[in-house]
Amino acid sequence: MERFSEEKTLIDALRQGDEEAYVFLFDSWYDVLANYAFRLFKDMEAASDIVQSLFCKMYENRASLSIASSLRAYLYTSIYHLCLNELQHQKVVASYSNDVRNFFSTEVLQTPEAELNLIDQDLEARLHRAISLLPEKCREVFLCSREDGLSYKEIAEKLDISVKTVEVHISRALSLLRTELGNLL
Repeated sequence: MERFSEEKTLIDALRQGDEEAYVFLFDSWYDVLANYAFRLFKDMEAASDIVQSLFCKMYENRASLSIASSLRAYLYTSIYHLCLNELQHQKVVASYSNDVRNFFSTEVLQTPEAELNLIDQDLEARLHRAISLLPEKCREVFLCSREDGLSYKEIAEKLDISVKTVEVHISRALSLLRTELGNLL
């Protein structure tokens, strides 16, 4: 467009938000700047995003657009700095991702199964501790029932007590274990 043949006219039109000026600027510079960004960034999609970002920022800040030397120098310098910022951002993200990956790659949290095993081990340890706190006869009856798999009648015969006494000890053991393990059950 002849209307924007002079750089000063184009810059003034850009500052005023002239859409034709932005279309002209975009059409004139997009490919050149995308290729330059690609040489710096080595990723064409990211290079395109960076160039589009520059044009958006220029439009958003049009009223305060300050181009000291030439438009060409302004565009190249802007792309250079945007590429450096994006590279720095990617390094930070990569570093953070590695830190998070390392944190979660510990044996304990490596897989859901490993985490569940840890929870099971913790629950089992608490259960054994709670069982050890039961009164001796109550604990003995409870272990015969739960670990040995004996029926109430078999426990009564083995320990020479009545079936009703076995029921009372089991009931008492379960009540004490519920109290001791509360929220885990």
